[in-house]
Amino acid sequence: MITYRYAKHYMENNVAKRTLLKVFGIRFDIIVKSLARQFDIIPTLTAIGSGVGIFGVATVVCDLVLLYLLPKREFYKNMKFKYTDTQTQDRESIDLDSNAYYTLEANVRQAQGKDKSNDPDSEAGSIETEK
Repeated sequence: MITYRYAKHYMENNVAKRTLLKVFGIRFDIIVKSLARQFDIIPTLTAIGSGVGIFGVATVVCDLVLLYLLPKREFYKNMKFKYTDTQTQDRESIDLDSNAYYTLEANVRQAQGKDKSNDPDSEAGSIETEK
């Protein structure tokens, strides 16, 4: 353990006093020496953008820690996400004309791989002409 000793000097009732402090821990000294001459917008915007980016990354990291590492992760997951019941729609509840409904059904069949009639790579819907 690293210890540091500090003295705070102050005046009380025109009498000079000091308080001695003994502190424990790690000490970080950040010393910046520069000459302030001219304001430039580019470094300012770069610093602001970096700060916003770090906040975005920090949010993702905190969510990952809370969702996957903490013992009470189920509580946090229930507070963060809203779960709803899934319901299926029948054909009568869709208020579309019949052509639009059949187009929707054809798109579903094609997405499931059951219908290849509109697939350009398929031979089922191709028309060949003789020269």
